[in-house]
Amino acid sequence: MKWNHSVPWEITIDCPWPPSINRYWRAWNNRMVVSTEGKEYKAHMKKHLLSQLDVRDLPLFPKPAKLQCNIKAYPPDRRGRDLDNIQKVLLDCFSKIIWEDDVQVHAIHAEKIYDYRNKDKGYCEVAIKEME
Repeated sequence: MKWNHSVPWEITIDCPWPPSINRYWRAWNNRMVVSTEGKEYKAHMKKHLLSQLDVRDLPLFPKPAKLQCNIKAYPPDRRGRDLDNIQKVLLDCFSKIIWEDDVQVHAIHAEKIYDYRNKDKGYCEVAIKEME
């Protein structure tokens, strides 16, 4: 994680590649719930995020902070993937750690970048900053 202490506050986080939204969510009793695979990824992300953070007060951006996210997604291969599915899983995993709720996100920019230096594993780089 890179810290930029200028105002507004900004952080950049490297995240492991998320599961597809179709594997993250499951229908159960006529409602959508986080799947077992989704719960495992979310727990992994929590551990991953907390290992990068050196703070005691969570979430980092409490309400009413308005936030902007810039996501660079580096897929593990060239299979077609919807960017909006990738960002939804990431935003859900950041709740209660980076922000209180993903309703605080007011702007999102996302892009896929095919760069195979990190073969077999995709990853995402997420920059989050407070909007002025």
